[in-house]
Amino acid sequence: MTAFATYQELEKRMSRTFTTTERVWVTELLEDSAEYMRGIIGQQVYPPQQITFQGWPDRGWVDLPATVVRSVDAVTFDGQPVEWEQRLGSVRVGCNGPVAVTVSVGFSVAPRDLIALNCALVSSQLLLVEAGLGLQLGGLSSVAIDDFKVAFADAGERTGGMSLPDHQQEYLRNRYGVSVFTTRG
Repeated sequence: MTAFATYQELEKRMSRTFTTTERVWVTELLEDSAEYMRGIIGQQVYPPQQITFQGWPDRGWVDLPATVVRSVDAVTFDGQPVEWEQRLGSVRVGCNGPVAVTVSVGFSVAPRDLIALNCALVSSQLLLVEAGLGLQLGGLSSVAIDDFKVAFADAGERTGGMSLPDHQQEYLRNRYGVSVFTTRG
């Protein structure tokens, strides 16, 4: 899966340059954290992708399972094309049974807020890795090495790179999320 940010964007934000070897694992961490963010958002927002889902018309309307719909590419009933009309996040169809709707979704360029959060998740992960602590997922309340010390205000409850605070998770869901749909790729 594609990350929202690149290692070059993380380099700019952290004001550092990664070695060739570091670029490989930083890219992996960016992809991992982007997948975590997609799980919070609940849909594909970047990069563009074509998906097909099955929907049941409600009074002729089928809601689209994404907020960033680039195009409706096809609507079929029992494998045959049906007439349809797109309106603000829905398609209107002229049949009452389940329809397969193929849509192209996702931004062509990752939004800056998603890039920033992707970088923030990885930078916190890098702090732990570079301190020799590995990829922590919780339970670490503080770290002290010689005269360096870092303590986590949440007593380690959310320590580690793959965790966003509740308010940031809510932000992602409100800005980019939709209702739950089952899709097939």
